[in-house]
Amino acid sequence: MQWSKTACPYLKTVLRQGQNQEQTQQVRLPEQMPDIGRVVCAWGQCLVRSKQWRQDTLTVTGGVSAWVLYLPEEEQSPQSLEVWLPFQVKWTLPQTQREGSARISCLLTGVDARLLSARKLLVRSAVSLVAEGTEPAEAEVSTPTDLPQGVEVLTQTYPARIPRESGEKEFTFEDEVHQPNVKKWLSWSIQPQITEQSVLGGRVVLRGNGQLHYTYLDQQDGIHSGCQEIPFAQFAELDREYDKQATAHTVMTVSALEPEIRDEGAVIRCSVTAQYLIWDSVLLEVGEDAYSPNRQVELSVDTLTLPMELDRWTETVDVPMPQPEGKVLDISFLPEHPQLFREGDTVSMDAAGAFQILYEDPAGQLQGAMETWSDTRTMAAGEGALLWAQVQSVTQQGSGGQVQMEMLACSEQAIPMITALTLGEPVKQSQERPALLLRRMNEQSLWHLAKATGSTREAICKANALSGEPDQGQMLLIPIL
Repeated sequence: MQWSKTACPYLKTVLRQGQNQEQTQQVRLPEQMPDIGRVVCAWGQCLVRSKQWRQDTLTVTGGVSAWVLYLPEEEQSPQSLEVWLPFQVKWTLPQTQREGSARISCLLTGVDARLLSARKLLVRSAVSLVAEGTEPAEAEVSTPTDLPQGVEVLTQTYPARIPRESGEKEFTFEDEVHQPNVKKWLSWSIQPQITEQSVLGGRVVLRGNGQLHYTYLDQQDGIHSGCQEIPFAQFAELDREYDKQATAHTVMTVSALEPEIRDEGAVIRCSVTAQYLIWDSVLLEVGEDAYSPNRQVELSVDTLTLPMELDRWTETVDVPMPQPEGKVLDISFLPEHPQLFREGDTVSMDAAGAFQILYEDPAGQLQGAMETWSDTRTMAAGEGALLWAQVQSVTQQGSGGQVQMEMLACSEQAIPMITALTLGEPVKQSQERPALLLRRMNEQSLWHLAKATGSTREAICKANALSGEPDQGQMLLIPIL
């Protein structure tokens, strides 16, 4: 018997792990800035500068641009000090065969500062990074062809969604911010998000926006905050052509955020990296079992193992906004990467984050506060299914907000597959063996019934005028060959 050997390329996941890291730095005020009387609050923007994949290590470097708001000792305007807090994070890779690619998700989970002296601050930031590393791999699929006479093979076709290609696209987008009454800009941050992504032949098309958030001091020394969407549209060339069933799933990181200050506002330039993973549908046709009614058959069976997507959906978590006493001047939410814990057939997802709040208390004094938030929900997950979650977007509206999580359920599916077949000598049948049986159809398939009785599926269908599987409980005539 001939067997067709087909290579099925896919991406093998070799790393899926998160790390939390804190950075602290002592900062002395520039000479031109007034002495510190009281630290009010701090803001930050996480930037990923580079990533390096080596044989046994994945290294990511970047930092947090932090802005510390303080009130001077004397009666002067609030001041904002910009600080750069670098980080370097390493993951240990298993022994890999080829250089792979990594997708990095980086979240700022906290930033604050405390007074060391009138001229010195201790600034702290916390980041949470998740790395997903994949490398090219191939699975060999064996499909039976040119069946010899008298051999019955059970062929199964499995539809599967597997990861096929990864890559990234670096680009810059910009927009103008119009605020004519600005005396001093206090902070900038941006959250890029994908609103539409599709695979069109040999391209992945991405559309989205950057959720820009800023604070400033007006000419009367009042503090204000603002939000603005900066749209973008990009495409990236892929290594091969895909059909309409292929989908893209993208993780965004910010590498630079550069405001150009102008008389009545600013021009904001943001550089980002869109890290995409292409999933495609394939049909896997394999021989799972074989027999001959009158000859011995020896099978060589192997297992075809591939990572397959079981389901993908968006989980939306409502986040109630805190309501401090006084007038809220600025509020922002810093989400953490969700944590997943399996308990039998269910998975618990712990979502958490922190609110950074700038407000005036009832006495009119500037105050900064941080309030934590958490939520737990449970979802079903079959045996062997691995659930993965990442923060997709954060929206704030009035007294409430939402965090959208992209959820992925996948599994290493093991498919039994015949790789070789050897036919033995013909079996001499007993003279007392009946030529015809009468049997009631049970839960077995017609193919398995034929194998158990020494017949063939074709012979049973012909004897009973069947065009497909019979009804359960139906009486069947079974020719014995």
